[in-house]
Amino acid sequence: MANRADRTTPRGNLWPFGTRAAILSVPVLLIALLVTVAVLRRAASWPPPQWNGWALLAIVVVSVLPLILLVLDKLATTGGSIKVPGGFEVAFAAVTTAATSGTSMTISGNLGSPPGAAIVDSAGTSIFEALREAANNPIAVVDLVDGHAWWETRLLVLLSGASRLNRPRVIVFLATQATKPRRFLGWAPSPELLHAQLASASQAELAAYRSAQAQAGRYALGDVGQNQVSQLPWPSPLSQASPPPPDTPVSRQDLRPAILGPGPAPRDLVPEAFLLQALTSIESQPAGPPHVTATRLHEMFGSLLRTIALDE
Repeated sequence: MANRADRTTPRGNLWPFGTRAAILSVPVLLIALLVTVAVLRRAASWPPPQWNGWALLAIVVVSVLPLILLVLDKLATTGGSIKVPGGFEVAFAAVTTAATSGTSMTISGNLGSPPGAAIVDSAGTSIFEALREAANNPIAVVDLVDGHAWWETRLLVLLSGASRLNRPRVIVFLATQATKPRRFLGWAPSPELLHAQLASASQAELAAYRSAQAQAGRYALGDVGQNQVSQLPWPSPLSQASPPPPDTPVSRQDLRPAILGPGPAPRDLVPEAFLLQALTSIESQPAGPPHVTATRLHEMFGSLLRTIALDE
């Protein structure tokens, strides 16, 4: 029964032998090291008498090392922390703990729209609901699962909205690794992630992002409160073959993203609607956009991902 209990004890990476083995190894190591030092002193007069204090300290430290490793494993898996003299604290996987609190939420894969769903239909509504819910939390969790849950295009939409609204301020990434779900990969502020993804984006994704920014700027200039018509120095729509004169009134209905359909526009997420619309050509390709795997995540963000946090 004792062996069975020991096998059910969670194993860590620093000390993989269980709690019982860590406790029993302390006296075993202490006795073994004391005997070793006594034999060395008798046979070779080592260590010298003036080193007795340091030798005893080293023996004690090595003896309790299994317990130290066990405690560090526990802190790493539970998000605990150690206060270090000097006024700062080292927190292990602190965001993993934050991700389970009430100040964060896990975003549905691909922003709640499965691959292949037309975003002009109900899938578009799910995307905007996911974006709005994410913006209500300072921390959002993106679970990559097995690497097929997220497109790069949808992650770009999420990061664009988070950077513009400053919510969520932090994105936490999880993934399934070695058959273990929701393994912590790292976290980073949303603006840093957006800049890094744009730096590694394809030409098509970058062109879509810039086009969406231009469209959103036009739409914002056409916002005149209750009046739905404003004078703009360019024709509408952009794709019109024979544009009207520059002084022709342009309505915001002409400027709004076609992806929104006839319903009311989510005023706080119009720029993201333009981005989704611009990315449609990439997502509609037979192969689809690239998926965000754990490997691709590190390729895009590299050293930006924090895996150990320093708390003030």
